[in-house]
Amino acid sequence: MQIFCIFETEKQSLFSVKYKNSEFDAWDEIFEKWTDVEYLEEYFESYSDTLKSGFWKDISVEDAVLKTLRDAQLLEKAILTCANDNDLLKKFFKPLTDSEIQKDNLLKTKAYGIVTKWLRIYAVKLTDETYVVSGGAIKLFGKMQEQKETEFELKKLIMLKDFLIANHVFDKENLSE
Repeated sequence: MQIFCIFETEKQSLFSVKYKNSEFDAWDEIFEKWTDVEYLEEYFESYSDTLKSGFWKDISVEDAVLKTLRDAQLLEKAILTCANDNDLLKKFFKPLTDSEIQKDNLLKTKAYGIVTKWLRIYAVKLTDETYVVSGGAIKLFGKMQEQKETEFELKKLIMLKDFLIANHVFDKENLSE
């Protein structure tokens, strides 16, 4: 596992994990998928029954693809804009669960899509100003364990947190070392 910088300013930093045998780091992989029309069509087709459920208000596969393409652009731009705003990043990432709020360090977090709310970026919070992205997914179900893609992302998030603990990385300075 390697960690790459997405952006770093005096006040805040966003990093991303590159897993062994992965072509891209997690950040690039997320947006590569979320801007690939063919991938999105196949993905939403496999969950077409879920999209037709009342929760999603009977959205078509085509509309889901278009909304995701637009939302991916907005989400990436919004987070990268955080590099110029010294306190916006911590407002973007929220605790993964209510029980995470109680933990002091290495908090598991998520960032939501702007439009659809089904886009999720997962990261470990080192400090209010420093986050490490572990991955992301299109979350169509209530619990991460109810969908194979989000369950996998949860495992990656836990794996990243364990890696950071094992390597005594608790802030940006430790990460740089």
